[in-house]
Amino acid sequence: MEREFGDDPMDKFSRFEVKESELGMLLCLSERRSSDKPGRSLRVMFDRRMPLTEDFECEYVYCVFFDQENSWAGNHYHKEKHEIVYCMHGSCEVMLRRASGTAGEIETHTLSANAHNGMYIWPGVVHKVTAKSDGAVILVIANSPNTLEDEFYCDV
Repeated sequence: MEREFGDDPMDKFSRFEVKESELGMLLCLSERRSSDKPGRSLRVMFDRRMPLTEDFECEYVYCVFFDQENSWAGNHYHKEKHEIVYCMHGSCEVMLRRASGTAGEIETHTLSANAHNGMYIWPGVVHKVTAKSDGAVILVIANSPNTLEDEFYCDV
């Protein structure tokens, strides 16, 4: 018997608050703590039953490990690829701007493991992730693998 999403009390942990910006969506995750399982928490990073957009299907997941503060990843955009970035350890800063036209306004968002938040980055948005702590780790969930044909270097 297949259940509808929301029928099971555990489904509430797959929901997240979305704060949409001009260039992406800030995702605030629900945290599950249980008194019968002390010293740990659970956060659902992705649930195919709760897609962010109709055309996003998780196809590729990877981590980036930053050895030291101010190391960075990205500084590029994709024409096709959608990405969700979570900070799993430490904190980082995500800078975004439109790839088309003039340089445009830059948005800056702080992600941290303690804040339980992430950033959905749309295609056509230049993005750069900078570690704000030694040993920061980001998890990236994408709708396609990395390819040179869909990675365009561009300063934020």
